[in-house]
Amino acid sequence: MNDGALLSLFQLTDTLFPSGLYAYSFGLETYVSKGTISNSTGFNIFLKNLIAGSIKHCDALILKLCMEAINKSDLEAVIYYDKIIHSMKVVREFREGDIQMGRQLLKIMRQLYSSEFTNRYSQKIENNTIYGHHIVVYALACNVLGIDIYSAILAYLYNIVSGIVGAGLRLIPLGQTEGQKTIDTFKGFLSTSVSEIMNYGEQDIYTFTPGIEIMGMKHETLYTRLFRS
Repeated sequence: MNDGALLSLFQLTDTLFPSGLYAYSFGLETYVSKGTISNSTGFNIFLKNLIAGSIKHCDALILKLCMEAINKSDLEAVIYYDKIIHSMKVVREFREGDIQMGRQLLKIMRQLYSSEFTNRYSQKIENNTIYGHHIVVYALACNVLGIDIYSAILAYLYNIVSGIVGAGLRLIPLGQTEGQKTIDTFKGFLSTSVSEIMNYGEQDIYTFTPGIEIMGMKHETLYTRLFRS
């Protein structure tokens, strides 16, 4: 991966990039509201469960599979994985938020990094054939930018950790130093996770985070909310 691709990856996963990730807490806000999570220990357990039980075997794995399909110009496989991830996001706020982030990313991407394959994918969304989930559009962007699969997954996982830590800073609140300690603690876990994902196939797709999903479902009934999920 050359410097241009690496810098584009930094841009794509930067907190300033208007993907909308900062607006989602993935159930954390409900946990904090109910007093279940009130410190860094509880927060770190939540974050690890989110990644290990959901992101790793669902979003991140589908990212790998999508990028492999895109490398083969297999649009039908990409559409298939878009439908798979849609079926696995059982929480309405998670599902709708993921589509919103995906379509926002696609809108920006078509202005900055357009390609023939991306245009074909966009046409499917316009025809209401597919949903346009964020991880699928992210895979398209990484392919156009020349980013390798390993780096794309690692950057995606880091972006998730950074985004959730940002939510924790506002909700618990974590201190800035404590937040950076959490990110530093998770580096090894993220690296190991990506190495494992690289050896996974479609048969390894799953998600099992019932507690987080229940809190995600309850989020829309909270009296006050800072986040969309």
